[in-house]
Amino acid sequence: MGEYGIIVLSLISGLSAYVVDAAVDTFIFHDGPFLDVLMFSVPLGELYIRSYIFASFVIFGVSISRFLKKRRKTEKMLRESEEKYRSISKRMENLMKSSATMLHTTDLRERLATIAEAVREQGWKRVVITLKDENLDTTDIVSAGLTPEQEKHLTKHQPSGEVWRQRLSSMFEKYRLGEFYYLLWSDPLVREQFKNAIPSEVPREETIDWNPEDLLFVPLRLPSRQVVGIMSMDDPQDGRRPTKESLAPLELFAHQAAVAIENARLIQQLNSAKNQIKEHAEHLEEKVEQRTKDLKESEEKLKSIFAASPDTITVADLNGNIIECSEQAPKKHGYLSKNELIGINALSLVAAKDRKRVIKDTKRILEQGSTRDVEYACLNKDGSEFPAELSMSLARDASGNPIGLVAIVKDVTERKQMEKQLFRSERLAAIGELAAMIGHDLRNPLTAITAAAYYLKTKYLQKKNEKAKEMFETIEKGIGYSNKIINDLLEYSKEIRLDLKKTSLECMITDALSFAEVPKSIQVINLTKNTPKLEVDVDKLKRVFVNIIKNAVDAMPKGGTLTIASKKSGDNMEIDFSDTGMGMTKCMLGKIWSPLFTTKAKGMGFGLAISKRIIEAHGGKISVRSTLGKGSAFMVTIPIKPEIEERNDEIWINVPKRVSELMR
Repeated sequence: MGEYGIIVLSLISGLSAYVVDAAVDTFIFHDGPFLDVLMFSVPLGELYIRSYIFASFVIFGVSISRFLKKRRKTEKMLRESEEKYRSISKRMENLMKSSATMLHTTDLRERLATIAEAVREQGWKRVVITLKDENLDTTDIVSAGLTPEQEKHLTKHQPSGEVWRQRLSSMFEKYRLGEFYYLLWSDPLVREQFKNAIPSEVPREETIDWNPEDLLFVPLRLPSRQVVGIMSMDDPQDGRRPTKESLAPLELFAHQAAVAIENARLIQQLNSAKNQIKEHAEHLEEKVEQRTKDLKESEEKLKSIFAASPDTITVADLNGNIIECSEQAPKKHGYLSKNELIGINALSLVAAKDRKRVIKDTKRILEQGSTRDVEYACLNKDGSEFPAELSMSLARDASGNPIGLVAIVKDVTERKQMEKQLFRSERLAAIGELAAMIGHDLRNPLTAITAAAYYLKTKYLQKKNEKAKEMFETIEKGIGYSNKIINDLLEYSKEIRLDLKKTSLECMITDALSFAEVPKSIQVINLTKNTPKLEVDVDKLKRVFVNIIKNAVDAMPKGGTLTIASKKSGDNMEIDFSDTGMGMTKCMLGKIWSPLFTTKAKGMGFGLAISKRIIEAHGGKISVRSTLGKGSAFMVTIPIKPEIEERNDEIWINVPKRVSELMR
């Protein structure tokens, strides 16, 4: 071969080796863009050695080639695995978000709907969740992707708990896929057991290896292995059969769903317990006697009720020291924890003005056993007050001996505000409807009377007729009083402001009688006294008396006797108006204080309603007693010097304790 040699080219980064002839005497490196070339000069006498070297390079190159091919295959598998687990991670992330959404509601059906929708988002077109009781009987069904008719079909053909116990037994163990059960429709046992299943609407040719008739379900188990429901899925969007690996995220989610369902059930039970508390509060004495006998057995149940009750529950010993309370108690009174309350005397949570009353009521409870819905002013830690209703009962041991007091305190601040708003809205609704009519019907003729009186006064008063002058003054006085009545009526929707002046009762009654125009057929016996002096709004109180007198006159169309008497009772003055008229029925007595209620053809039904508010504004009260066919008697009680709360120069009325009085 002369000076020819053998050059071995090894692709360090390639897949093969090349052998070429060349006349090269030296060992060189040739750099290419993608490969490294090794060139060796091989003398003829050493061809066998050089051939060996060549063979070594070839073997080396083939080994490298196989290694790199295996490496790329491994990298491809890793990339596929990475994509697969990234997909699983994404599904898990979505399921975790669904878990958070699921916990936002405590309603059981809403949670079930959230669970079903979360599973649908994982690629299943139809999802059904059936709730099970301890016997595996169905208690409720929630679905996603089903029509109402299909859901009715499922409800109608629900299998019994015994059937489900068979399906979850070893009989169906061969169908297990982790926690799931994957049932092939080709199996006769499956077709027999699930003959009432709703058929799929997906054509077979639109799937890959999933048979639309196949079934997939998973029991929703608690950590204790108790089954609380069954979740069935159908029609996968990718058309593939599920695998244990692909179902792993849903398997974890199924455990979370089971716990969420059980929690929702517990919340429902707690809400039911709260309603029971309200019912039992009405018969607290009897309930406490029964519950104290079972105190040890129901300790855990009572703790859950304590935690669930919206009202404050406090247990004190016979000395009044708090020994236990609900979680709401420290929150309601502004304390940080139960430990701050336990040990202090319960009386310190009541406002000073009501403590004597609480002590008195507590003594009565020790004698009688209970009290219910008594209103007190309670205290916060910072000293602020809030209105509350207290129901309290004596706790006894199994032998019937008293061991302490159990109190339920309900904050009625919101109810008080609502009562006040309702009171105002009732008043505004009644007055607003009639204010315009009253202003139109009375103001116009009153304006005409005023103008006529002014004309007559300027024309005839120059004759210095004293009698005419007196008459004009009477007219002007009547016009002014009538105008004031209209103003009061229009301002009925506002808080009453009193203009207090000192006067005598006898003087006000005399003026009221002269203004009321009592006919001669009615005898008036005025037994009122000139003392003591009263501090009242003279015009407003006179208006009350006029209204009562006119009502008495109207009740005696054929004549009779009106007796007006007064007497001092402590710090109050009692004025009694008794007539011998027709009297009133019990039905009428229940409605006479309501606005717009009247028995008169031309009446408006506002007289007594306004009179009652005026009396209450003075801090007094008005009552009535009546016998049908014999007459009626109105009793007005007003303080000689009223204690009236003033705010921003306004005198505020006393709102009735029961708004229902205004709605009779």
